[in-house]
Amino acid sequence: ALEVEEKKPKKRVIKKLEWYEKFRWFISSDGLLVIGGKDASSNEIVVKKHMDNKDIFVHADIHGAPAVVIKSEGKEVPETTIEEAFKFAAAYSRAWKNNLFALEVYWVNPDQVSKTPEHGEYLVKGAFIIRGRRNREKVEVGAAIGIVLDDEAKVISGPVSAVETHAKYLVEIIPGRKKPKEIAKEIKTRLIDMANKEDKEVIQGLNIDDIQRFLPVGGHELAKRK
Repeated sequence: ALEVEEKKPKKRVIKKLEWYEKFRWFISSDGLLVIGGKDASSNEIVVKKHMDNKDIFVHADIHGAPAVVIKSEGKEVPETTIEEAFKFAAAYSRAWKNNLFALEVYWVNPDQVSKTPEHGEYLVKGAFIIRGRRNREKVEVGAAIGIVLDDEAKVISGPVSAVETHAKYLVEIIPGRKKPKEIAKEIKTRLIDMANKEDKEVIQGLNIDDIQRFLPVGGHELAKRK
């Protein structure tokens, strides 16, 4: 009689979350960690607990933007990482929800960021006083959702150039009208279409929620393929 080889179900590896995964985050194309707050409370934590002297503070010039910190590891931060952090700060700000396609963003040194308001002023939770010169630039609002494949499929997000460096497959998104669940399904379908046979199966096992939680707040569209 023929022996049928029994296929054991593939074990899903449950990975311990890194400390920064409770924030918005991405790894720049230069390999530096960039973190951002998700709300007023996490903005406070990002700045008070995780910003060191040699890091860089980045903020979009709009109310309701995340406090973003480039973790420099004590080294000089390359321009490419600053540029990517600018795009990250813009994408996860209220600009996305407001359907803005470009936004001014700035960076300052940590010693320019303060929680001490001027006399008679009041500072709300998650807000900061910036003193001195701001290094400003206008950037486009957009992002990428990508898949890193090792033991399992892991979703990452961030500026296109950063996600391109680390992800095997990625999809570009821009502000639009589609709801998060709808666009998450489209992203998954697009990623499956791109993948080779072996990777398709892994991506098919992805939960839509895993994609949805990386999306900026607001409506979305898939960017046109270049």
